Amino acid sequence: RLGAIVGSTKVGNPVLESTHRPEAFHLKKLGTTTEKNSPAKPLKRALPLLGLILRRFRPEVRAQVTCNSAHCPEILSSRIVSGHILSYRGPWRRSGNWWERDRKWSQEEWDVELTQGGIYRLSYKKHFWSIEGIYD
Repeated sequence: RLGAIVGSTKVGNPVLESTHRPEAFHLKKLGTTTEKNSPAKPLKRALPLLGLILRRFRPEVRAQVTCNSAHCPEILSSRIVSGHILSYRGPWRRSGNWWERDRKWSQEEWDVELTQGGIYRLSYKKHFWSIEGIYD
């Protein structure tokens, strides 16, 4: 019934693809029967503290970033947040599928802290900047 509303290609179980591309997945068609869920088991030990959590924006938010002469971000402007960048880490460069003309991709990622507070993940790809998420 959901497929009739949003389209059959937009309904299914997400399956991760075997790639380094961020959030690459495809939808697997849903079956007509459901399996019985097994009951949850308690953890035998506490999970380690992992640090900050990146809350991703979907879709990512387009941004305007002013960089210095070394191509490091200095000022961020977008519809959700704007300000001067106090500190940054990066860039982390990622790419994949370079051997396939239609599927190749590359991007730079930066973690930035704004002077008024907040730590954000920026992404630079195909000549535009975007905010991928905020750290909690």
